[in-house]
Formats: sequence, structure tokens, C-alpha cells
Amino acid sequence: MAKKNESSKHENEPKKKVMEEEKRVLRSEVKKIPIEISSSSSSSSDDDLKHEDNCYFCDDGGKLICCETCPKVVHPKCIGLKKVPKEDWYCDECKYKQQNAPQTRLRS
Repeated sequence: MAKKNESSKHENEPKKKVMEEEKRVLRSEVKKIPIEISSSSSSSSDDDLKHEDNCYFCDDGGKLICCETCPKVVHPKCIGLKKVPKEDWYCDECKYKQQNAPQTRLRS
């Protein structure tokens, strides 16, 4: 019985070597994949949007709200809010543009 266990061990050696080689190759390939790290928590197509560092109104830093479509940031108090809203926020200029954007028609 001991010989059978020894022979099955030897049979698995080539498989282990192949698996180890595959792991090594995969690890080296994964290291080649470029990774971008974004400080934005949004996963929209505007991941490249760089927000300003200071409030649009008072030019101070601190706890700021970021517009979802442009670089503007504001303090909640500067726009009459008591706290940072949980939902997406858009500055007045971007809201105006969204509301007045020409509507596209679907072709049938």
C-alpha cells in the first residue's frame, strides 16, 4: 500500500509543476496590467474630473460638496444647506444646462 501512495505522489508532481508555472506566469502578467486609482467615489464616466480645492463662493477649503458634472466645489453653508447631501449634487449652472439642454428625438 505504501508503494501505491508513493506512485500517486510521483504522478502528481508534473501536475504541481505545471500549476506552479501557470501561477508564476499569471502573476507576472497581472503585474503588467495598468491600474488607475481615482480619489472620486463616483463610478460615472467623469472619473477624470478634477475638482477645485477651494469653495467657489468663499475661496476657503474644508468640507466641500463636489458638483457631479463640473470642477466646482462649495461649502454646504455657502449654498444654504446645513449638511452635505447624501444624493448627487449639481451646481446651479450645471442644473440650468441640464434643464435647458435640447431634447433629442428618437428615430423610429
